[in-house]
Amino acid sequence: MGTIHDVRYFDSDMTGAPSTAGMAAAGRFLAILDACAVNGFNLKAVSSLNVANGVATATTDGDHGFRDYTVIRLEGATPSELNGDWKVQVTAGNTFTFETTAADGTATGTLSAKTAPLGWTKEFSAANVGVYRPKTGLRHFFRVNDTNSAFVAIRGYEVMTASGDAGTNPFPTATQLSGGVGMSKYCNSTSYQQKWFLVGDDRCLFFVFCPDDHLGIQQSHADWAIYGFGEAISYTPNDLGASFVIGSAVQSTTWTSAYQNGSCYPSYFGGDIYSGCYFSRPYSQELGAPSRFRLAGSGVAHGWGSSSSASGRTPVPNPADLSLLFHHPVVMQEEISKAVRAEMPGAYQPLHVSMVARVGDVVEINGRKIMITHAYDNNSPGSSGTGKSGTMGWDITGPWR
Repeated sequence: MGTIHDVRYFDSDMTGAPSTAGMAAAGRFLAILDACAVNGFNLKAVSSLNVANGVATATTDGDHGFRDYTVIRLEGATPSELNGDWKVQVTAGNTFTFETTAADGTATGTLSAKTAPLGWTKEFSAANVGVYRPKTGLRHFFRVNDTNSAFVAIRGYEVMTASGDAGTNPFPTATQLSGGVGMSKYCNSTSYQQKWFLVGDDRCLFFVFCPDDHLGIQQSHADWAIYGFGEAISYTPNDLGASFVIGSAVQSTTWTSAYQNGSCYPSYFGGDIYSGCYFSRPYSQELGAPSRFRLAGSGVAHGWGSSSSASGRTPVPNPADLSLLFHHPVVMQEEISKAVRAEMPGAYQPLHVSMVARVGDVVEINGRKIMITHAYDNNSPGSSGTGKSGTMGWDITGPWR
């Protein structure tokens, strides 16, 4: 069977990926989660599959639309060891290759391939509400409410009831945030078709999104931000509360301004910004008291690859050796105890003054493929300047843990 590549990435430009057109429609975000976390997408018929010297070459009926470094799921092949999930290299519009230990030869059967999901499960489903659960680890539950036209509401639970409407040990609690953390679905106009990125593994996922990105991925006047949920890489032994949610602390049915998207800038990473970020328990493991945290990186890049001037940040590329430099790990620090509780899985912080032009690129750092996305933009609402359009690097080689 195919090797399980736990780290996978997706974006809105991939063939068959769900669109954000009409994002105000209920369930639009759930469609993205279903495709990337649970079901996969872009199913293609495979007309031939040949193995030679440890490399399998697949030919599809027409242009497959797959990407380098993505994981595809191959099914229907004999021998069966060729079935499963494989990280591919694209050699032409209708061919791709992957490494295998299968014997040389030609596969038979009715073969198909698709962009493989993260392998999560959707435990419960109701009208425009879904409960998602990671494949491994603590396997806590994440309830995503996509019924509102303006925002998505997310809350984690350590245990959930069969109905998917409630559970025990919620994070955040209703007292902390009555609706859970949130994400703005659009800003100013429901007609925009926004760019998005999703990257994750079998324990957590991160969604990078701008509700006002009507000018393409370089557009930077409305807040890009990082949202996510799952399990962190904990520094606490036998940690039962390392599950987290990252989102906005602001919700309203008129949530359409750029400023409100920023979760008080959940991905600003500079200053004491704890709003919208919660662990299911503090490091002490106390129940019923989810702990707020912030994401903290290197002081060399306070602006996280932003385009605003800063004397301490390094030009792109680094003048000394023409390299790209990243800080890793990005840590998750509790608000009350100030304990550095965990690492943010997969995250690499750029140390450069501006990397917005590199958004969407994949670069190699110390033998790992790093995909560059936006991270945040903290312009004032409605401004047209470039402001602090930040970037983030994501390890798409894996494993993260």
